[in-house]
Amino acid sequence: MGVQIVGASFDSVAANAAFAARQGIDFPLLCDSNRALGRAYGACRSSSARAAHRITYVIDPEGRIERSYRPADPATHAQQVLRDLQERGESQPAGPPAGHSHGGRA
Repeated sequence: MGVQIVGASFDSVAANAAFAARQGIDFPLLCDSNRALGRAYGACRSSSARAAHRITYVIDPEGRIERSYRPADPATHAQQVLRDLQERGESQPAGPPAGHSHGGRA
């Protein structure tokens, strides 16, 4: 069983799509312009927040948070998450679902 990588940001769909294209992002990106996702997952405190805290969650197939990384250090973060997933038996992240298009920023 693989994992699904998903990113989210508060920027507009157009801004997030441009960011994904510039960065070569190959996983789904969500546009959270109303901050509902950010508030639900503790990345911001209000719907008027200008920016989100960088947090990564590993969520199990039943929807439970298995692990969180606060803050996510861009220099080492991807390697740490991959190492942790490999330790729990996940060898490679799965790609985006077939036919999925980009629309946000991580």
